[in-house]
Amino acid sequence: MSRIVEIEGPDEKLDPDVERNLRMVVHGWLAFTFELCRQRIIDPSTDAGQLADACAHALLDAVSRVPAFHHAGRRDRAR
Repeated sequence: MSRIVEIEGPDEKLDPDVERNLRMVVHGWLAFTFELCRQRIIDPSTDAGQLADACAHALLDAVSRVPAFHHAGRRDRAR
């Protein structure tokens, strides 16, 4: 969560509901990532790069779908 707060900016406060939802999404992603790592150990023939990409994209996609995250206290940063 600290990295997300860093991205939002030190003066920005996330709405408590948004922060809770982000925390749940990140914890779910960690469980998903752990399971993919476990499966890779069980079957080393799986492509590690492909699994890494799947994990990274899953996190980005999941965070982008948290309701109100993109609008919760964010200012236009394109200058």
